[in-house]
Amino acid sequence: MAAHGTWRMNFATNPTKPGIADRDDQWFCAGHDQGVRSFSYGTAARTGGGGFTYTVVGAADSGNFDLTDRSVTVKVDVAKLNAVQTHGPITSTTPIIGLRGSTLVERYAQTVSIVTVAVGLSDSTRGGGTFTMKTCQ
Repeated sequence: MAAHGTWRMNFATNPTKPGIADRDDQWFCAGHDQGVRSFSYGTAARTGGGGFTYTVVGAADSGNFDLTDRSVTVKVDVAKLNAVQTHGPITSTTPIIGLRGSTLVERYAQTVSIVTVAVGLSDSTRGGGTFTMKTCQ
C-alpha cells in the first residue's frame, strides 16, 4: 500500500424506491494512510452535480491494511449506524444496495516552478445489486 491514500467503501440501506441508492440512508467506511493510518465511517449524500458529500461521524471500531492480501478491512458496529439512520433501523434482513468503492493514492510529488504538487492515482467502481447481510464477527 502506498502512503498518503484513502480507500472508501460506500453502501446504502433501506431504500424508499427499490434499486435507487440515492433515496435511502447512504454510508461510507474509509481507511486513510496519511503517514498515520486511521479508519472512519459516516454518511454520504449525493450532490446536485452527481458527486458525494461525505460527513465523518466517527472512528471505525477497527480497521486493517493487509499488505499480503492487498485488502482494506473496516468494521463499524451497526448500532453506530442505527444511531444516525433516517430510513429505518439496519437489521440482518435490511436490504443493502449500491455497494461501490473508490481509492485515491499519492503516486509522487512533482515540483513545478516553486510549487510542489501531489500527482495521484484514483480508481472507482460502481454499485451492484441488492443484498442482505447476516451477523458479522
